[in-house]
Parts: sequence; C-alpha cells; structure tokens
Amino acid sequence: MRTPVLARFRRVADAQAWAEERLGPAPKKPTWAELELSPQEGWISDGRQVLHFNPVRYSRYSQALELTTGELIPGQAPLLKYRKEIRRDEAIKLWAKKLRSGWQVCTPQWTPPQPLGSGN
Repeated sequence: MRTPVLARFRRVADAQAWAEERLGPAPKKPTWAELELSPQEGWISDGRQVLHFNPVRYSRYSQALELTTGELIPGQAPLLKYRKEIRRDEAIKLWAKKLRSGWQVCTPQWTPPQPLGSGN
C-alpha cells in the first residue's frame, strides 16, 4: 500500500515545497485592497476587437463581470461576437494581459445590451 503524499513529510512547508517543485508556484492570491475595490465598467481595444467589461454581481463573496467581445467594422455597426460572465479575478488578469500586449483603454463603442440573466 502506498503512503499518501502528505504523510511523507513532517511539516506542511516541506509538502508545499515538494508540490511547487513539481507543479510550479501557487497562483498569487489577490490582496484585500484589490478585492475591496468595487468593479467598474471598462472598454479596451486593439483597434479591431473590443472587450467590454460590465459588473453584473458584486458582493463580498460573489463578484462577477459580463465580458462582451465585439469587432469593429469600418462604416458599419460593431459586430458583437459573444458575451459571458467571468469572475472578477479572471477579468483583472485578462485586462492586465491585454494592456501588456498593446491594447488600449477606449471609449464605449456600442450601447451595451441587457446583462445576461436579467430576464428581459
């Protein structure tokens, strides 16, 4: 019978070091300062595609934003590709990743539709 992984170690720190060696470091947890900021609506674009972040649920335990993706077509109305609800921490990571890759904050590009799950 095999010994469970945690039983092989005398200290939790040793087990964590073993796991990080094999799996890489644990993801960084957001600080309270990051969590306490209420989510804001935001628009970001690379000149062709646009992402719209819209808060739909905010409480201490449940924070979500609706992500709407659209494509700008010269001389026409924007083509809305898809909408989905994502957790706040995922939205923060996506926003930062897009900014690092050259996307820029922009003005609203369309009138946002009703949030998902609004029943309208």
